[in-house]
Amino acid sequence: MPGGTYTGTWDVYPYHDAIYLDEMFDTTGPGTQGAWIVDFFPGFGSGCAGTGGATPTQWWAYGPPSPGNAEFALRLDDALPGAVAMLVVGFSNTSWGSNALPMNLNVYGGDGCLLYTSPDFVQLLSTDANGRASFPLPIPAALSGVVWCQWGVLDAGAPNALDLAATNGGKLILK
Repeated sequence: MPGGTYTGTWDVYPYHDAIYLDEMFDTTGPGTQGAWIVDFFPGFGSGCAGTGGATPTQWWAYGPPSPGNAEFALRLDDALPGAVAMLVVGFSNTSWGSNALPMNLNVYGGDGCLLYTSPDFVQLLSTDANGRASFPLPIPAALSGVVWCQWGVLDAGAPNALDLAATNGGKLILK
């Protein structure tokens, strides 16, 4: 509406903490003028299942991946409790050296699993009693761009010789 005053508010979408809902209000008119769902962490591809057919999932925690967010973290859910987990963060989802991504891990015994990101940074962690892990990733104030991430979990119940369960790929949009 011409001449109206608009304010934006951010609220967590109650069914998925990786999505935020933005509503614009016209303070001189009838109220809400629209709503947009913004995803800062779109997933792509598919993960590979572990024990009992459960596929681990990845999310983020402690606010959006905004420059200056010192509390930001990457999170793993739905994994085997008490397992070794590996977080892979990279700057490409198309190549790793001379290898094209996604890379099929069948040749290593990881039937049904794909590597979606270049392993430019790898961190080993343990999952807790609920099958979760979290890695703090403070975002410097001057940083923006895109990084790619994926979690892998050593899971003896996975239906492959590598004993690997993995999440899908994730595109982390820093802005």
